[in-house]
Amino acid sequence: MPSDIVKFTLEALDDGLLLYEDQAPMLYMMSLLGMIEPDKKTKHVIIDEAQDYSEAMYKFLFDLYSDSNIAILGDPRQNINSYGSIGDLKKLKNILNNNLDFLTLSKSYRSTQEISEFASHIIKSDYEFFGRHGMEPTIISSNTLDELAKSVTDYLNNIQSDDFNRIAVICRSAKDCRQIYDKIKDDLDAELITESNEQIPSGIIIIPSYLTKGLEFDLVAVVISSIDDYTFDEDTLLYTVCTRALHRLDIFAIKGAKILDKLSGDNQIC
Repeated sequence: MPSDIVKFTLEALDDGLLLYEDQAPMLYMMSLLGMIEPDKKTKHVIIDEAQDYSEAMYKFLFDLYSDSNIAILGDPRQNINSYGSIGDLKKLKNILNNNLDFLTLSKSYRSTQEISEFASHIIKSDYEFFGRHGMEPTIISSNTLDELAKSVTDYLNNIQSDDFNRIAVICRSAKDCRQIYDKIKDDLDAELITESNEQIPSGIIIIPSYLTKGLEFDLVAVVISSIDDYTFDEDTLLYTVCTRALHRLDIFAIKGAKILDKLSGDNQIC
């Protein structure tokens, strides 16, 4: 409810906090009031992960760098914050009243063709999947969280001898990560990561979905431990998680998980 958002924001301000989603509107207002001078020296600006920025942030940046050339790079399919960001980059033409040139890169190189095709079940893709082949992703379902954790443990122990230097077990939230970590830590050498790290270690890590943006792993095991994981307008988040995998991707899900309706098919293992 809007009233709840207002209350939450006012409570944060009373505590001396300016929330992230409020920072861009504040900066833009300060710019309009002349409290922030435009940058006349910078000649070119590159905005990466552009789909994750808000409309207010773009208005501020284009005011700040009004004399600069600006290149905007992004993939709407990897928008992990659909509530507070622009998502579709073509909206920029209306927001900025500017002459923008759009160039679409249609070849996908990062993941194997099989992983890319699997991810296209989550969000339909017009990409041309280009390059190497690998194993088909599989979906392994379990009745309980204990069974799910055991499946992940057995799976990772079995592939230890394979040539995977960077392995990620990706759960929806930090809470989910801690649950899985507590159940597998005695049987598996894994590191739990719940906060942003400048360096991601090699070996096995357990990490929440929202921290994987921009990262790549040789192998990704996606853990869906709740029936509601990735079902509330989070297709882009799940797509981003799955496309972190370079060479191998497998899904471990609790039985009855709603997202399986979208993923099920030849990959399903009961």
